[in-house]
Amino acid sequence: MDYSESFTDHDFTPGLDNLVVYEYQEAHEIEQYALKCELECLKESVAQSPARPYIALIAKNGAGKGEIDKLTEKQYQILTGAKWVSFTMKQGAKKLVRKVLMGGDHAGTGCRNNKGQIMWEYALDRTARDLGYEDGEQLRDDIHKVKSNLDRIKELERMV
Repeated sequence: MDYSESFTDHDFTPGLDNLVVYEYQEAHEIEQYALKCELECLKESVAQSPARPYIALIAKNGAGKGEIDKLTEKQYQILTGAKWVSFTMKQGAKKLVRKVLMGGDHAGTGCRNNKGQIMWEYALDRTARDLGYEDGEQLRDDIHKVKSNLDRIKELERMV
């Protein structure tokens, strides 16, 4: 007895519409998984980088936007270990709270340009050696890398 006569070719053909939808869903799940993995790797990389505390040195506006250019005296002090300390004092009936930058070094004349601004090339060298980098340029590159990783993290968090 020939059973092939009782079935039509249509019975054995899988629905192409269902297959396309399934493949799309599977591809989307794989893409989401890859994005989550990339996000976690970037977060771990940023958390372990010794350059993370120094991303505030990147200029946020002006001609040098996105670059580490000239540093202010306060930025230099923070770079060399100064901390903001708040203290309270009484002046008559009023209670005043002041924040003072304590510690750190003051930049000498050798690391300033003719306008009195502190040049990053000199400012980063000492901190770079303390953090285990060969020179300030390597630290600067790592600061930029951390900043771009943080930007990518923000982008991925919107996508996921």
